[in-house]
Amino acid sequence: MRNCSNLLFAQDPSEELALATASKRHVLVVDDDPSVRDSVARLLASAGYVVASAEDGFGALLQIKYALPDVIISDLNMPGMSGAELLAVVRRSFPQILTVAMSGAYSDSDELPPEVIADGYYPKGEHPEILFGTLAQLFLAVPARSA
Repeated sequence: MRNCSNLLFAQDPSEELALATASKRHVLVVDDDPSVRDSVARLLASAGYVVASAEDGFGALLQIKYALPDVIISDLNMPGMSGAELLAVVRRSFPQILTVAMSGAYSDSDELPPEVIADGYYPKGEHPEILFGTLAQLFLAVPARSA
């Protein structure tokens, strides 16, 4: 994707799809590492998502109390409430929210522990297009909620 005069132009059809699915979608990024949290949030915002962030599972639940995101992207290894615990609570209490687990400890979703309940997986450090593709696939499967 290239940026010209603050307009994003897709270079291939999959990028157009990612841009179309990003429009007005609300994403909550949860990670205890501020540099990861801020980087992921900035990448998503630059792709057109409306982004909020939290530093841990408890902070994420507080944010959900006030506004339901379309998707939560959560690190798995966090102090206090782990990402696996957060995603399990979200699945039970807010089944309409899509979830993406994020970790640097596993190279793909087949390696995730069985207690991790998520709709998608993003290995930290991989190219952001993998995350954008995961989100686009999830959003294609689920229609947008009315704003």
